[in-house]
Amino acid sequence: MGRWMTIEAKRSLIQKNTEEPGMTQTELASWAKRVFRLRKPPARNTVSDILNGASKIMSPSYGKGKRRKPLKLKAPALEDRLEEWVVSVEQRGLCLNRRAITRKTEQIREDVGGAAVKVKLSVGWLSCFLWRYKLRYRPLHGEAGSTDADVVREGRCTR
Repeated sequence: MGRWMTIEAKRSLIQKNTEEPGMTQTELASWAKRVFRLRKPPARNTVSDILNGASKIMSPSYGKGKRRKPLKLKAPALEDRLEEWVVSVEQRGLCLNRRAITRKTEQIREDVGGAAVKVKLSVGWLSCFLWRYKLRYRPLHGEAGSTDADVVREGRCTR
C-alpha cells in the first residue's frame, strides 16, 4: 500500500485520461487508488494538478519512476557525464572504487564548470550518487570464482 503517487503513477493517470477522456476526476482518483494500491484516493485537486501539469510530467526531464517529485540536482550535467563514464568503465569490465570515481568527478567538474564547481564531493554526495543511479560494488571473481561448482563439489567428495 502506497501513501502517494509516484512519477510513474502520475504518467499512467495522464495516459488513462487521454485514453478515456470521459472519466471525471473523481473516477480517475478512485481508478488510481485501485490500480496503484494507494491507502486513499488522491484528492480531486491533486488529480487536477497532475492533469494540468501533464506536459511537464510527461517530459523525460521530470525524472524517473519511483520518486514522488522530480529530483533537484545542483549540477545535473556533472552527474550525467559521470554516470556515462561509470557505465562505460563497467562495460569494459574494469574495477571501480570510490577514490577513482571521486578523481574522475573532479576532472569532469572542472570541464563542466558553472554550478558543478560549487558541489562538495563529500562521502555523502558520492553515496547518494551511487544510490541514485543504482550503482553498486560487484565482487570480481578471479580464477577460483570461474570454476564450475559441480567440479569443486566432486573434488571435495573424493578426498
